[in-house]
Amino acid sequence: MATLVICNDLFFQTKIETTAALLGKPIKIVPDKETLAPALKENPTLIIWDLNAGFNLVETAKLIKENSKARIVAYVSHVQTDLIKKAKEVGIDEIMPRSAFTIKLPQILQ
Repeated sequence: MATLVICNDLFFQTKIETTAALLGKPIKIVPDKETLAPALKENPTLIIWDLNAGFNLVETAKLIKENSKARIVAYVSHVQTDLIKKAKEVGIDEIMPRSAFTIKLPQILQ
């Protein structure tokens, strides 16, 4: 598996799935905490993370870093500055506003 997507927002899930299908890129959606650890065992090379998906930021970042060398690209509302700051502190590779993520999604998946 190349890309793991941590997201429980149906709008963004559909957007990501559709874009990935058009590009011929395999993805796996992780909608809840219970499915994350098993999905990490599939050695993703990229993790796309909706920081509003309800996952504990610190615990989830630690779990990912301990079990994967994947690049982490996260998206969040641009007004959530405290969350963006915390995401940088826990080592997320790239954090962007939802609008930028939507525009850059094809390049991210490449």
